[in-house]
Amino acid sequence: QTIVADLAPLALRQNQDISLSPAEVVLSGDRMLLEVLFRNLVDNAIRYSGAHSKIQVSVQEDRNAIKILISDTGPEIPLETREKIFEQFYRGHSEKGDGAGLGMSICKDITQLYSATIELAPRENGKNTFVVSFPRSGEIV
Repeated sequence: QTIVADLAPLALRQNQDISLSPAEVVLSGDRMLLEVLFRNLVDNAIRYSGAHSKIQVSVQEDRNAIKILISDTGPEIPLETREKIFEQFYRGHSEKGDGAGLGMSICKDITQLYSATIELAPRENGKNTFVVSFPRSGEIV
């Protein structure tokens, strides 16, 4: 909630609609690392989905996992980028001139610390969706 609230002004400046589906989920862990993980994902959605896009953060739960989904209606992420997006120093949007290409690699490293996974799901319903899945078995610390 805090990250969406913090980044909402950036989205509004680009005429983007950003929303958070309410959920009663608690993840235990290092607050700073979890904030870096989700701030990178939401910030990327805002930066790269373009003006007038819709960005949604939602939570899905089942008996095996807690999944946080960050979706946007921006342009489709090219196949070459999809294959390399979690590699260190890969910059899919080098024409923008910002970033060192470490954000998504850092996200992957953080998820691994929690025995979680991160993936870019196949494009569906005109949306790019990153899914972070935390296992329910064992303790998230």
